[in-house]
Amino acid sequence: MEKTGKKQGNAYRDGVRATDVTAVLYLICIFGVYPWITTNKYFNITITRYRFFIWASITFILLMAFSNLLDRMILKYYGVNGTKLYDNDFFRADKLYKSPMVWIEAFALSNMCSFLFADDMNGAFTGNQGRFMGLGFFLCAIFVLFFLCAKLTEAIFVFFEISTLYAAIVAIYQHMEPVLKSRFWKIFPFAHYKDKVVKKHYNIFISTFGNINIYASFLAIAIPVLLCIVVYSKNCLHRRFATVVLAISSMTIMIANSDSAYLGIAAALLLLVIIAYRDDCLKRFWAGLVWIAFGYLCMTLLNFFVLKEYDRRGGLAEMLDRPVLVAFIFMATILLYLIWSVAEKRFEQKLAAVNKNKVCLIFGIGLTVCVILVVIYGICKKMSLFTFNYKWGTYRGYIWTKCKEIFCDADFSHKLFGHGQESLRALMNERYYDEMIQVTKKVYDNAHNELLQYLITIGITGLVSYLGMFISSFVYIWKRAKKRVIPYVCLVAMTGYFAQALINVGQPITTPFLFVFMALGLGYVRNLRNEGDSDD
Repeated sequence: MEKTGKKQGNAYRDGVRATDVTAVLYLICIFGVYPWITTNKYFNITITRYRFFIWASITFILLMAFSNLLDRMILKYYGVNGTKLYDNDFFRADKLYKSPMVWIEAFALSNMCSFLFADDMNGAFTGNQGRFMGLGFFLCAIFVLFFLCAKLTEAIFVFFEISTLYAAIVAIYQHMEPVLKSRFWKIFPFAHYKDKVVKKHYNIFISTFGNINIYASFLAIAIPVLLCIVVYSKNCLHRRFATVVLAISSMTIMIANSDSAYLGIAAALLLLVIIAYRDDCLKRFWAGLVWIAFGYLCMTLLNFFVLKEYDRRGGLAEMLDRPVLVAFIFMATILLYLIWSVAEKRFEQKLAAVNKNKVCLIFGIGLTVCVILVVIYGICKKMSLFTFNYKWGTYRGYIWTKCKEIFCDADFSHKLFGHGQESLRALMNERYYDEMIQVTKKVYDNAHNELLQYLITIGITGLVSYLGMFISSFVYIWKRAKKRVIPYVCLVAMTGYFAQALINVGQPITTPFLFVFMALGLGYVRNLRNEGDSDD
């Protein structure tokens, strides 16, 4: 009888659990509903997405706690006494500072301390003085990191791909709207997103994400995620669908018109090419890169031959909006793919004998040297990109300078714990309002650099714990990925978001994706350890 009970219990562990179902439902909400939801188009998109993320996460946390209890009761009923669905491996590491949970707890504690030291505690909790990145938001994100542990398949990313495809279609339509004069197009819901937008702001709103910088933030996540699926998915149909979405989404990189998209995508693809080379998947990577270049080329040709005139806001999008240049890049990606395909066939044994770790190290050193040389050259030639002043980066130079002054002038407690979540607007208005309006013609409520934003609002403890949480989670997932698509997707999504956030704003429209992908990666490998399927 005891033997039968154990078999039933193990069958239950190997089958579908209540916690798995709850996690899937939450991820469907975040990947499949959250990127679309809005109540008044662009005019309340921040508060709408904030409320959706908050209530979806609270509901998930409560259901996950109940589901975990239900799973344990069922296991006990089937006779597997003393069995735990989740052991404590996630909370332990060889060294304390390597444990993601330690840094997650430290980030939660630093947010609580910042809230207690805030001048406006209500504003610090809700974040209503800025972008609603208050204590309530961070607590929900942190609890999601703690609870999201389940047995999942790559099929969950299909919902993310569908949302990405729809967002790209909306963006392309809005970009090409001047030449789409037919009434036929007006029957689609996305044709009315900009109905109430005034003319002077018309070109800074795009897709289902509002400001072009926010859509750029999404692309910095979506493009690497799609390419990672193309490289690592074992399902041919899924891989083909992801390829189609990748090509269409790549058309909108230029439309986003923001350097943050290029920065985030470049950083994530740099990580992915290293992973793909190490795992002998470089041929698929080059193939995916061809589709990215193809999508970009298609939009360049549409701009040149069909649209002709549109609002060019400068930066890399304007520099790369040249058919000849983009066609050359496209041909270069095809050439790389062909060269590697031939090399794999002719020099298979020699390539296999190469020390991949040494190659990656040499590549990293070479890239670093090149970047340093470019920076030195730019500074010597006094190029605008390398000349830091108030106007640098669309006045990011101004806000970064003032943030530095605010931090240096703060007392010890505020240096340590910050001035409270979303307190930057009040600090800027109190100290620099007249100058800010005179120089930039706008009021800043964000540092346009997440690390600097955290330094001001939640202090040194907040910034250090955030970096510790990100790095430890990244390393934890990296070491246990083992050529699995879900961990790799999470790693490139985290990298893309983190890189673009160095010159972009944190907000509840795309920032939750960082915490969800981080939680998904941690939870997935944690579940593998619990199932005894992870070879550390």
